[in-house]
Amino acid sequence: MEVGDSFKFYWNDTTTPVWSTEIDLAQKNQQLVFRIEEGHIVRGDAFPVFYSVLRVGAAQPVESQPQWKLLVKLDPPGGFDEEQGTPGHSGLRYSIPQDIIDDGVGPGDTGGVPITIKPYRFMRRNDRINVAWGSKNVYHTVADGEVEQEITITVPLDVIEQNGDSDAVAVAYQVVDECGNYPGGYWRWSAATQILVDLNNNRLDPPMVLVNDMPVEEVDLEVLAGNPVIVRVNTNRYEHAVGDILRLTWRGTSADGFPVDVGPLEETVEAIPYSYNFTIPYEDVAAIARGRASVEYVRIRSGEDDRPSKSKAVTVVGDYRRYGPPGIVEATGNTLDPDLNFYTLSVPDYAGRSPGDRIIIVCEGLTASDHPTYYDVPVIVAGEVAGEPVLGNLPKAQVKRLDGGSLKVYYSVNGQPDSDVLELTVGVAAPSLPIPTVVEAPDDMLDPDEVNPAIGANVIVPYTVTVRDDVVVLRWRGSSSNAPDASRTLNANTAGKPVPFTVPFTYVSGNLNGTVDVSYSITRGTSLLGNSIVRHLRVGSAQLIDPTIDSAKDPHQASIANGGYTVETSVTLSGKAAKAQRVEIYEGDNLKGTAEANGDEDWSLTVSGLSVAPHIFVAKALYGDNPISGAWGINVVAVTPPTITSIRDPHQAPIANGGYTLATSITLSGRASMGMQVQIFDNADLKGTADVDGYGDWSLSLSGLAEGAHILNAKALYSDHPESNYWGINVAQALVIDTSPVYLNGFFLYIGQPRTATPMPAGTTVTRTPITGNPGYTYYTSNADVARVDGYGTVEGWANGQATITVADASGQTAAYTVIRSNAWTMAMIGTITGGEAANWANSQGAANSFAQPPRPDGGTMEAIRTYYVVPTGFNYRHWTGAFENGNPLWPLWANPYTGEIGTQAIQDYLGAYCRIPYGSGQIMASAPES
Repeated sequence: MEVGDSFKFYWNDTTTPVWSTEIDLAQKNQQLVFRIEEGHIVRGDAFPVFYSVLRVGAAQPVESQPQWKLLVKLDPPGGFDEEQGTPGHSGLRYSIPQDIIDDGVGPGDTGGVPITIKPYRFMRRNDRINVAWGSKNVYHTVADGEVEQEITITVPLDVIEQNGDSDAVAVAYQVVDECGNYPGGYWRWSAATQILVDLNNNRLDPPMVLVNDMPVEEVDLEVLAGNPVIVRVNTNRYEHAVGDILRLTWRGTSADGFPVDVGPLEETVEAIPYSYNFTIPYEDVAAIARGRASVEYVRIRSGEDDRPSKSKAVTVVGDYRRYGPPGIVEATGNTLDPDLNFYTLSVPDYAGRSPGDRIIIVCEGLTASDHPTYYDVPVIVAGEVAGEPVLGNLPKAQVKRLDGGSLKVYYSVNGQPDSDVLELTVGVAAPSLPIPTVVEAPDDMLDPDEVNPAIGANVIVPYTVTVRDDVVVLRWRGSSSNAPDASRTLNANTAGKPVPFTVPFTYVSGNLNGTVDVSYSITRGTSLLGNSIVRHLRVGSAQLIDPTIDSAKDPHQASIANGGYTVETSVTLSGKAAKAQRVEIYEGDNLKGTAEANGDEDWSLTVSGLSVAPHIFVAKALYGDNPISGAWGINVVAVTPPTITSIRDPHQAPIANGGYTLATSITLSGRASMGMQVQIFDNADLKGTADVDGYGDWSLSLSGLAEGAHILNAKALYSDHPESNYWGINVAQALVIDTSPVYLNGFFLYIGQPRTATPMPAGTTVTRTPITGNPGYTYYTSNADVARVDGYGTVEGWANGQATITVADASGQTAAYTVIRSNAWTMAMIGTITGGEAANWANSQGAANSFAQPPRPDGGTMEAIRTYYVVPTGFNYRHWTGAFENGNPLWPLWANPYTGEIGTQAIQDYLGAYCRIPYGSGQIMASAPES
């Protein structure tokens, strides 16, 4: 943004901004930092959230896109604990089966232990519940249908086994909402329940936790009074032997759920019986204030399996530990010089520090014109030696802009509460001590050839109003390498006199062609007497130097590499030349202008009106033999709005705009102005920056995409930041359905007549839908004669046979399973036949009617007709069944499918006849003959 631009920020309101400013020189092209008044932040969804910029000379403001919708959640899960004097948050209630509480967990409890979480205040979808079983944890995320309901979380047997046997395993739970809020009040965990666990693992007795030499179940930090906790293992002649190794581990869990472990610690058994003490430092105990710990040990004996002990659980009460304030190495007292080359952030060692800890160092500044600034530095704990700080770099531009203002620095570890704050003034405290003298640099030009390499550079601290035990510290800060701070404690012989220092030659030669800042400070007791004026040295030969072109920048101060690209038609060239001498800048034979080097040998010149074409510049010295610099080339290219032309998965398969993919890694490709850069956004999130090559092509790979929709676009880092069109993709869930075969063997008779409302009988239908997938499912059958499927995944079996049911989801994935149909029947019918001939006819049809038992059944055929069909009147007459009364061939049986009557009639009489036959795929169902 430029000076004079108007910025407005809107929150839940499209007309009235909650904060606005007109950009001044200190804010030009800088990140804006501001606070929104508390009254605007209310519970619920805040929408829209966006900002607008009205450019100088423009008629309409430009609004940010997309507009945000933010969840504002001000109530902690479980609410505020009204009973803070009672251990555990009173709003976090749960239950454990009474038999588990009474009898504990034994070898028969193979199904685990169910923990029922009662509904708590401000329960919400996406709350994360952490059930702690001793030092182990079981997590559950609250789903939509579980809000305000009891939730049962089972602690599985493997977790119980991992934690081990104990006379009293502490069981509790904690909940953290999706905004990172913990339960409110003193306690962040529920009250703990002690459970006996004995899985017949033959564990040793647990160790004892001692405070002031007394065993405790609860460690009170106030009582501990800065002393360590002692964990004691008592050995006996039955379970221990001389030479055994006792390896003990203390597993702490903080109030925020983070681990703070100590150990393993080891002691060798040298006498029996004897008590062996293990020390747990106070800092590690204080780090889990309002949390808990579990401690156990392992007996290690040569030639035998390791034998663990039962665990011992304790809670820790008292105030939270705070992390100590950070430091800035280059600060003196509470003052920071804004003109140094480097600034080193320092986070002191803390209890429980482990490789992989994520530390966010926050630098909040206030400029001389009272504009707030914000800059954070993320660092990851690596292999720092215990006791040594973790270091980070603070760019000098972030300090320089605060000249005359102030800086607050603090940090957080793994999202825990912020540390104490370091507060500094920047550039306000004027140096109070005289400038140091560098013997070999009388004109502030330090020539390495003039420095004895065996000794180094000689520096004199001229201040002489000193006394015994004053401490003088010399600082040597180079553009390429820094010398360690050198310290002198004055004695009776050196006090009241100039103090000499030598700086090793390596810190002279190591900054060749660069700069060095030399200063000192003097401390008396715990008080800083003052800092000196900084002496700025150039390191190199004092002879006239050849001119150089060292940089090219566009009007927005963006650097243009040698041979690089820009869309701007005006550039500023900078370089070096002999002090107070002039250079001419040429493009080919065309003189573009003349510049003069200042006292630091720096020159610069702005060249305007450049055409869209390559341009090559050189600087020619107007002194000495008129040496010429090396060439610096730039390519001015046309402004091309960025585009996204394709997105591909790791197998180079294209993903259409609006399409689906199972891949969580993709590669975007597109076009933009040659040699420029574009930023890729997923909705409002910046995902990365891509370089545009000399052909105008760019590509960028993204990984770790979450399931769901992703709206991507490219924003140019040139001109007025044009943006591409949006390209949407959907990262799909894998389609999973039960693919085991379905056997539909329920009896049913298919006669091709209208059905009644009676539901289909068991074994004739099945409903099977995806377990996971992407909604918008379509179902298909390979054989509709055998099995038919509707849009809800319900399959109805028809003719005997086999069919394949296929489901496709919105992403195009498919899955299938087999349906095998049996016990399906239809009817064969004939219009007229004698009772004597009906049996032969039925047998020829493969009849299945059964008349094995009285009173005259027909195998369920008529019952099926009357139950499942609107029986037509054409069925309301007698039909030979092809069977005989009690097997007597003189008594043929007839039945009326309409009324359900069964009887006998003369064998020579003519009637219609029916029989039930298997229904196969492609078979035509019988219809009622004309009566």
